[in-house]
Amino acid sequence: MDGNSNLNHDEIDLINLFKSLVESWKLILSITCFFTILGVLYVKSTPLTYQAVARLQVETQHQHLDFHVNDISNLFISQSTANTEIEIIKSRMVLGRTVDNLNLTLYSSPIFTPIIGKKIAYFLGDVPEIKVSLLITPENNKSSGNRGGNYIVKISDAKKGLYDFFNKNNELIFSGKVGKLVNKNGYQLLILQLDGKAGQKFIIKELNRYNTVSSLRSRLSITESGKDTGILQLSLIGNNPLRMENILNDIANNELAQNVDHNALEAAKSLAFIENQLPEVKQELDIAENKLNAFKVSSDSVDIDYQAKSTLNVLASVESKLIDLGFKESEISKLYTKEHPAYVSLLQQQRALLKRKAELENEVSAMPKTNQKIITLNRDVMAAQHIYISLINKVQQLRISQASTVGSVRLIDSAETSPAPIKPKKALIVVLATLFGGMLSIAIVLLKKTFMRGIDDPRQISSLGLPLYATVPYSVNQSKLLKKNKSSSEFNEEVMLLACLYPDDLAIEAIKSLRTSLYFSISTAKNKIIMISGSSPDLGKSFLSKNLAIVFSQAKKKVLFIDTDMRKGKSTKVFNLKSKNGLSEYLSYQTNLDEIVQESNIDNLDVISCGCIPPNPSELLMGNRLSELMEWANENYDIVIVDTPSLLAVTDAALVGKYVGANFLVGRFKKTSIHEIEVAKERFHHAGVEITGFILNSVEKKISNTYGYYNYSYVDK
Repeated sequence: MDGNSNLNHDEIDLINLFKSLVESWKLILSITCFFTILGVLYVKSTPLTYQAVARLQVETQHQHLDFHVNDISNLFISQSTANTEIEIIKSRMVLGRTVDNLNLTLYSSPIFTPIIGKKIAYFLGDVPEIKVSLLITPENNKSSGNRGGNYIVKISDAKKGLYDFFNKNNELIFSGKVGKLVNKNGYQLLILQLDGKAGQKFIIKELNRYNTVSSLRSRLSITESGKDTGILQLSLIGNNPLRMENILNDIANNELAQNVDHNALEAAKSLAFIENQLPEVKQELDIAENKLNAFKVSSDSVDIDYQAKSTLNVLASVESKLIDLGFKESEISKLYTKEHPAYVSLLQQQRALLKRKAELENEVSAMPKTNQKIITLNRDVMAAQHIYISLINKVQQLRISQASTVGSVRLIDSAETSPAPIKPKKALIVVLATLFGGMLSIAIVLLKKTFMRGIDDPRQISSLGLPLYATVPYSVNQSKLLKKNKSSSEFNEEVMLLACLYPDDLAIEAIKSLRTSLYFSISTAKNKIIMISGSSPDLGKSFLSKNLAIVFSQAKKKVLFIDTDMRKGKSTKVFNLKSKNGLSEYLSYQTNLDEIVQESNIDNLDVISCGCIPPNPSELLMGNRLSELMEWANENYDIVIVDTPSLLAVTDAALVGKYVGANFLVGRFKKTSIHEIEVAKERFHHAGVEITGFILNSVEKKISNTYGYYNYSYVDK
């Protein structure tokens, strides 16, 4: 192999791979179209999936305490967050109500033929439908979780809407009609819709509530739109748009209802507690007033002086404020710790008021005892009055708050289904299927090219140091003759003789070109004997040798064809000869030379057949008689063509090769590997037989070939 053969190997390989793709356009197109059709069939047979969407707003209320306005309504508004509401919506408290409200535990579906039935129904657009409103069976026991078994509904008359109802044992329970409630033998069934052909079956069963809620939760998707927006998007996927909208709207309504109920619950509890305390506070007020009146009567005191009255009013005001701060402290302690600024401010106000109260009490202690007693009793009455009035005000506020509770969640958009299905993405699936088919077909072609062991480039022959004498193209006519012979009960004696039936065939033209090259080559050889050999069977070796003999005879040359394949030789049938005397009989001394040479039905062509199959072909070829035969043939014929068996199977070709002037090795396009040629070359070398040249047979015209059909006599010496 010379240095030029190493040039641009990578570039040549890429070019050849591209040419191989162009050559295999039919395979690539067929595989691509196949996957395109599969993609179309898939999208046509897959049920459409839609998505219903609803939106909720979660309002976060910031609680605050106004120490100057006695308003406690804000204390009973829940502090909702988006994440909290998402988990609440997914709870059984909300989803369970939807399952119960819409009776989602009642499952009904058409029964299809296994595996392909559902696909075919959707592909044809003929999907049976059933809508069951009520199913009550004797087995129903919701408390125990036993929902009964499976039941079958079979359409008996599609036009009249009649059906038969069967149990799981396929026993008829009753017959009914669409739209009418059937109540019989403990069963109640109401079917609102039943579409399908007569004989179509449907399955009906009660699902476990827990599993139904879990299934609904898995199909429900809740996300917050943006960050900290409080806008929740609820989406539900399914095949029935109207049913999904109903489910999603029911979920949203259940969430709104539970949110309002929760916000009003604490206010209701506080209202009930305060209303229970009012009688006790009123009783304490009455007692304080009675004590004050009794003291005034007993002491003949009607009123107190101006200074005592002023001190009493200030002291009552301070105590009222302390009572209010006491209420505030009990409320704020539910929200904050004592370190919170609001709590610290409240404690500071308490300390200031307590200090002022102590100062006023010192002033009172300096007054006459009568005034002290009156002031004390008045303080008790005023304190009780203030507490009672405060509670009355709180009751009114709580009642207003309870009546006006709207909740922290509101519905922005009710459920609505997009008219376009979210899946399957028809165009995308078809495009992806087409791309996959194209890539797969290209991969197959490239892998086939990469791992192909056969020769498809003449430079591979040249790299082994073998001259390429001819490239014989693949013959369509020869292929037709072989198929005709296989389909025929009798062997056609002319089936292999392409040169006689189609003399203008491209393969015959290539053999004629080879004849010219061989004619000049044997002029310098030791004799006129040409051996056609091959490394393995089915390379076209016998086809080439027989047709080469015919084209030599057509050139007015006296030709002898010798079939040395004493195992599988077919020359007797091909040339329509007698089968009793042949090469095996001559080599085994059973007959003479003049008895084995037979004239064929072709002018100038004599044939020595292989004869009967002997037990020891190789031993016969090693005898002296083969040498005598070859010498006689060389002296009496212009050209001698010797057909041999495969070299890698038996050693016959190496034994015959010692007596020939030219030895040509045959290889088949894309079948014979470089390794086989190397082994054959090595075996011939060990036997002392040189290979004159190489013939590449059955070459297919490809873009990737670096040679054409008409370059018949390419020889690299």
